[in-house]
Amino acid sequence: MEKSQLHIAVDDATGAIAGAYFDAQEMLDGYYHVLEKILKTYGIPYMFYTDRRTVF
Repeated sequence: MEKSQLHIAVDDATGAIAGAYFDAQEMLDGYYHVLEKILKTYGIPYMFYTDRRTVF
């Protein structure tokens, strides 16, 4: 079985998953997919912050 990476965004205030996307590797493109889902579902977020990974 191939490994896959979960790209995920969590609402810090509620702990709810705002968006998620599986891909073969952790890359910025995966987070673009998550952001697209967030924008379509909730609109523009007030704030974004990351875990300081090199993909950002």
